[in-house]
Amino acid sequence: YYTEYKTREFRARYVNYQYPNTAGFDQSIGQELSRLPLDEIFAPENIKRSDGFVIEEGTQPQDSYQGVNLLAAGYISGSKSFNKLDITAGFRGEYNVQTIDARTNTGTIDINNPIFAALPSFNVGYNLTNRSLVRAAYSRTVNRPEFRELAPFLYYQFEYEAALIGSPDLKTAFIDNVDLRWEMYPNPGELISIGAFYKNFKDPIETYLQITSENPQLFYGNAVNATAYGIEFEFRKSLASLGVSRFLRNTSVNINAAWIESNVDVGTAATNQIQNRPLQGQSPYIINTGLYYRDEDSGFSMNAAYNVFGPRIFSVGDKLFPSWFEMPRQSVDFQIAKTWNRQFETKLNIQNLLNATNRLYQDNNSDNKINTNDEAIIQSYQIGTLFSVGLSWKFQKSE
Repeated sequence: YYTEYKTREFRARYVNYQYPNTAGFDQSIGQELSRLPLDEIFAPENIKRSDGFVIEEGTQPQDSYQGVNLLAAGYISGSKSFNKLDITAGFRGEYNVQTIDARTNTGTIDINNPIFAALPSFNVGYNLTNRSLVRAAYSRTVNRPEFRELAPFLYYQFEYEAALIGSPDLKTAFIDNVDLRWEMYPNPGELISIGAFYKNFKDPIETYLQITSENPQLFYGNAVNATAYGIEFEFRKSLASLGVSRFLRNTSVNINAAWIESNVDVGTAATNQIQNRPLQGQSPYIINTGLYYRDEDSGFSMNAAYNVFGPRIFSVGDKLFPSWFEMPRQSVDFQIAKTWNRQFETKLNIQNLLNATNRLYQDNNSDNKINTNDEAIIQSYQIGTLFSVGLSWKFQKSE
């Protein structure tokens, strides 16, 4: 049995600079102030009611909300073996009550979403040999909206120059998952796996794009239905079998790759929506690789990890305001560590070694493909490479 209770209280304060609302204010002074450099325009001497800026409170009722979530869950599972056949079945029942008390300029919004989720699971494995098996599995999972996704509060996303607002009508999403997999374990800690999967989403939660009178605005919404299917390959292997050298004995490699095809049913009522498109946030391919070296005798270890994902929808548009796509970005992380006298450990971490550019493009012709020579670029930025050095000391209690 599992119980979780959490509360959230959010308050934002909005304060802005503006010209004094007085008849005697000289507008030419205001124009002169507005042309000052950024490091001078808000200097203390420019904050005055007669011939400068004034600071005014702009906080409104919708700038705060309170949320409560109660989750009560019970689950039961069991396993049974029949010679080479292993069967595991389970059921989890979750009762979740999510409430939010929020306000807008037109009144109050009281959200009360009591939902019971029936979540069965079933797994069947057949042992082909002592080291290989085939597995089939089914499960149902749930995806609940967060407080900030429900509350009608407007966040400003500075990195995208766009506002993001919650939707009180957001529904909980349910996902049915089916997996079929072949697995082989050549040696302890090693794995070769090839699998296929299918997922059906009811009311999937996505981020949508709408154009307001000033800047683009993002909001959360539910599609009617979505599906995703694909294949996955995983390879985890020690290199000791390739030779007798100390380096190969202590080195292992891990590769995980997936190809995914997804499609969203937007429903017949969505007249301006693109009828055939991928699920928002779902890449058509994902590749993760890792190279790991660890020498127990010397206490030296080294890890390198590589990741790349395919182009995916960042925010869903329509026929009038096209979708934004996040373009592929290659990432490499690196770590070197050394243990001294079994008590001290030093680490050097390098994150985002390639410092690849983050890019958002607009799908102008709404064909779910991005040609960087023809499409409009929305954002292009780099977050930099992070270097860190750490020292840890393990205290050992004397006996």
